[in-house]
Amino acid sequence: MQGILYLLLPVMIQSFHAMTHKSIKEWPEDERPRERLLRHGSASMSDAQLIAIILRTGAGGKSALDLAMELITIFTSLRGLEQGISPGNNFGS
Repeated sequence: MQGILYLLLPVMIQSFHAMTHKSIKEWPEDERPRERLLRHGSASMSDAQLIAIILRTGAGGKSALDLAMELITIFTSLRGLEQGISPGNNFGS
C-alpha cells in the first residue's frame, strides 16, 4: 500500500498544482521539481517533473510543470516527445 501511495503522490501533487495554476516559485520548496531532484534524485521524479526542469519556465499562465504535462499528453511518452511523434502528426515518420 505504501508503495502505491509513493508512486501516486507526485501525480496527485501535480494535479493539484495544475488546477491552481500557481507559479512553481510559489509552491512549497520540497514540492518544486528542481529542489526535489537535488534532494531525492531523478528516480523519484515523474517524466513531467523532469521535463519541467528542462523547460525552466511556464507560459500563458501555466507553470513549467503544466506545460510538461501537456507535452506528455500530446506525445504520449518521452520517446514520442524525443522523436516528435504524436498521434496526430507525421513529423517523426
